[in-house]
Amino acid sequence: MYYSLLVVMTRATCTASSELIGYECEKAFDGSLTPGTNEWSSDGDGANAWILITLPYRMYITEVTLAQRCGGGDQSSVVQMEFDDSSTGDLVSAP
Repeated sequence: MYYSLLVVMTRATCTASSELIGYECEKAFDGSLTPGTNEWSSDGDGANAWILITLPYRMYITEVTLAQRCGGGDQSSVVQMEFDDSSTGDLVSAP
């Protein structure tokens, strides 16, 4: 059975290393790609920032899109994903 990812994500929960006021972690997966309005930001964690998104149930994901800020200092070149079996995988951003 297939579900709309947006419907699934409304049931997802998140925690983060920190949150800048107005940039809560829930905004990282709300379906909007509008810059400056719907995004997560840590409160100055820099390279040590992290976000954990917990899906409501196991699902097969074929694609993840990472939208980053325009400021060069705010971008990540590699984002690591960790799965429930403790395996990891890297999402590599285009330069």
